[in-house]
Amino acid sequence: MALYLIPRYFFAYRVTAKDDGEKKLPKRSTAEALRSRLKTEIIDKYQVDVFDACLFPEAAKRWKAYTTMLAKAGRNETTHHEEVNPETMLAIYRLLADVVKVVQARGSPNYEEMKAQIPARLQERLHVLLQQGAMFVLNMFEMRRGAEGMENLKASDFKEFDDNLYNFKYVRKITPELEKNNQEGSNTKCHGVIPDMVISEVFNPFTLFTLYLSLLPGPNKQGVSFLFPKPRGASKIFNPHDPEVRLYEINMKGGARTFYLFQNLF
Repeated sequence: MALYLIPRYFFAYRVTAKDDGEKKLPKRSTAEALRSRLKTEIIDKYQVDVFDACLFPEAAKRWKAYTTMLAKAGRNETTHHEEVNPETMLAIYRLLADVVKVVQARGSPNYEEMKAQIPARLQERLHVLLQQGAMFVLNMFEMRRGAEGMENLKASDFKEFDDNLYNFKYVRKITPELEKNNQEGSNTKCHGVIPDMVISEVFNPFTLFTLYLSLLPGPNKQGVSFLFPKPRGASKIFNPHDPEVRLYEINMKGGARTFYLFQNLF
């Protein structure tokens, strides 16, 4: 039955295109990701690989026919953003490393000297830089689909682990979430981890992420603590350089512009 229904499912499967909002065939990468999850689930439950071309040659022929159909419909290729060049990545690492040092130094006698490491135009937005850095780290190490679902993440979704066997500390997501390509919820065991390690001799993603978590305002009246709440805006009563001042809103999660990494800062 599965060998009959699975091909029918794929041939009927449509997605809403981002460019024009029309229902279209999925991109091949989307279809292959869905096929991979189906394969894993079926093997896990029934110990049989229904996509094995040797065992089920007819199923393999149907999949080839399906991918041919995707190619003819112009859905075979996915246009990705260009890779960030190494010089830019290193500049980001250095900036975020400085942000961590400056935020940690708030209230110390040499704070003004430390703060001078940050470009003057960004000094009043230290908390925004720190939050953007946390998003950058999360996307980089958890291998997320860009900003998808970030506004719904909770601080309690993440936990720090200390592996005594390998002497390795890291932060990992511990709760599943719905995703575009996984409508039944993600498997947290398949996510990456944020490691306690120094990159390019300057930047430790674990240090930044755990510092950011420590500065979140805590749960609101509904018991929810957003992972990415709205940063507090400039005002006479808000001073981001005061270590006693709350940096983020309690009851407001970040809006759409919050998740455009670094674009709103430069």
